[in-house]
Amino acid sequence: MLKKILAIGGIICILCSGCASNAEKENASETSAEDQKEENHDATASSFQLYEPEIDYESNTVKIHDLVSNDLAGTITCRQDEQLVTALEVDDGFAVVKKSTDESGTAKEYENGGLVVTTDEDGSGSWTEYALELYDFDLNMVKSISLLDYIDQDKAEIHGDPVISRNAEKIAWLTDDSIYYVDLAAEKSCFVDALSQENIVSVQIAFAGNDKIGFYGSQGITETDTCYGFLNLEDQSVSAHIAKDYQAGTLLTNDRYVCINDAQDPYTNKSSGKIQILDCKTNEAREVQVDGLESTFSVITEDGKMLISIKWDEENSFRIRNYDMDTMDVLYETTCKKDEAVRPFEIKKAGDEYVVVYLSSEWGYVYAADH
Repeated sequence: MLKKILAIGGIICILCSGCASNAEKENASETSAEDQKEENHDATASSFQLYEPEIDYESNTVKIHDLVSNDLAGTITCRQDEQLVTALEVDDGFAVVKKSTDESGTAKEYENGGLVVTTDEDGSGSWTEYALELYDFDLNMVKSISLLDYIDQDKAEIHGDPVISRNAEKIAWLTDDSIYYVDLAAEKSCFVDALSQENIVSVQIAFAGNDKIGFYGSQGITETDTCYGFLNLEDQSVSAHIAKDYQAGTLLTNDRYVCINDAQDPYTNKSSGKIQILDCKTNEAREVQVDGLESTFSVITEDGKMLISIKWDEENSFRIRNYDMDTMDVLYETTCKKDEAVRPFEIKKAGDEYVVVYLSSEWGYVYAADH
């Protein structure tokens, strides 16, 4: 069942609830925004909480957007000498990673796009801070952890932004030939070379639950196939699968599943229409077929019952579908024509509901999928 919520200039409007008929949709469209705000705002706001942290590099702050009320919930402020690395919502609030250098240091990127290192011309610059800060939902800082205590000690050459578990107890990075992770609860760190031992070169990683890291990349010298799976941090075992003649584009995970979306061919503007799904509990891998470019953005729900897929139909039009994972029948679909998105689509879990978030310059959409 799909609820479509439209936010216009701070107004939340429920346009349809469940699989509404065409007549119901027409009636909803005739209702004024102010009337619907008065009638539905309280019920909508109490149905779930949904936040979107956004790094504002100009003001060097993290803005926490309340997507239900379409208001700014608050701001996390950083010093001007600090550089924000990442900000995301976790189970008990928000996690922010930031870094800073001494006065002699200047930022420099590795040529391969790895972690920013600080150095001046003679290489004497150094990091003075690389920290993880945890905040509750009221934006009170709960804990600040120096990641340099682990990285310097282990001489870790980490690449890219870190990934963080939902319980905020683990943080991980890619390295040249392994995964480096820190268990903050146990106060220990570790290089895991299980992937390199299987001749797997990982391109992208993300936590799938709190003790597993999903990945995709390649295995061996084959360039046309995709190797994907998960690393179990408890015993450092690897579950790997091969998708033949498949070019992965995006890794999307939840507490149980790894979902590999493919990439749109820049020459043909088409995709394979295939999605790779791995159940991290049963280790069962499955390939499903969807409608064309839906394979570039689809996520399976944690209960394994539904696939939520998004497809651009034309320049300013996109479609959202719900598929039954047992039969792959379409449970519901809706098409929307609005401004071009200024940020990518996101599929989030809000309480017991799944929501598809689409943000543009003037419009905000939240599609809540009851399953």
